[in-house]
Amino acid sequence: KVPISKLINQGESQTLEFKETLEYDTQNKAQNKAKNKDILLSSLKTIAGFLNAAGGTLLIGVDDSGKTKGIEQDLTMMKHDNNDRFEQKIRNCLRDRFKPQPIGKVNVSFGKLSGGTICRVDIQAHEDIIRLDDKVYLREGNTTLRLEGQTLTGWTEKRRR
Repeated sequence: KVPISKLINQGESQTLEFKETLEYDTQNKAQNKAKNKDILLSSLKTIAGFLNAAGGTLLIGVDDSGKTKGIEQDLTMMKHDNNDRFEQKIRNCLRDRFKPQPIGKVNVSFGKLSGGTICRVDIQAHEDIIRLDDKVYLREGNTTLRLEGQTLTGWTEKRRR
């Protein structure tokens, strides 16, 4: 298992994605709108994309440039601000929003760096097609795409062969 600091130095790729926060909106904090469901959705799309591709690692608490930000801002919005609650938040989303549930395919761990605590989500490829909120996402290069229409049909047919 590659240390978090080495992963950060590698930069984002087909199998590595950085997210600054899980759901804390760093842009709207002054307007008291710290929680942003679109930011949470972005992390969930990445997890779904990795499940439908070759797997990968999501680091939460690292911005796109590779700067360590930590998950402490996210923790301040939770009833009990600890890593256990943070993992529970992710696991509840996996249970409630992913079909089929990716049981045994997602591992959550935490590491402490100088910039703060980083949440490491290691995802294994799933044999089934995973849907997030009834939509299919796929990791392609260093981006996560939503598949729909003919693209989804073609990809599904190839995958089933």
